[in-house]
Amino acid sequence: MKPDLQYKDLTKTELCSLAEKLGDHLRAGDSIFLKGPIGVGKTFVIGCLIRKKLFDIGIEQHVTSPTFNLVQIYDELYYPIWHIDLYRLKNQEELIEIGLEEAFHEAICLLEWPHILGETIVRKAVVLSIRFSALDSDKRDLDIFIPEKNFNNEKYCVNL
Repeated sequence: MKPDLQYKDLTKTELCSLAEKLGDHLRAGDSIFLKGPIGVGKTFVIGCLIRKKLFDIGIEQHVTSPTFNLVQIYDELYYPIWHIDLYRLKNQEELIEIGLEEAFHEAICLLEWPHILGETIVRKAVVLSIRFSALDSDKRDLDIFIPEKNFNNEKYCVNL
């Protein structure tokens, strides 16, 4: 499948700026799934997006990966954000325990390691596929796949 948007050789600053812009248009029912190897910057991208959303309402907060507790919820925002890291999960049954199905409809979900999710779920999320740049290991290449509708059957509004 061909990406809707492609970026090559992004610096950390450019990648962060892109994440912040993407976050400006998110609402309940919107999800972003991040794919890529360990250390490529999935948590960094999510951190940029969440920090900007929090900063916009006057909150400065450090954002870390929820690898060990699976979910970090930022419910002080108008649309709550769920930062989810599925790296340690082995099967889909574990997703029910954390309430992910409801969150897909009631919150903004930013999810790392969507590998255990079914294709039906993945098709309703914006997917960011991040790779190390072939030209410079400090830079990143990014493919963005944008579905027609989100988890609430509303059209995605992505303006980058």
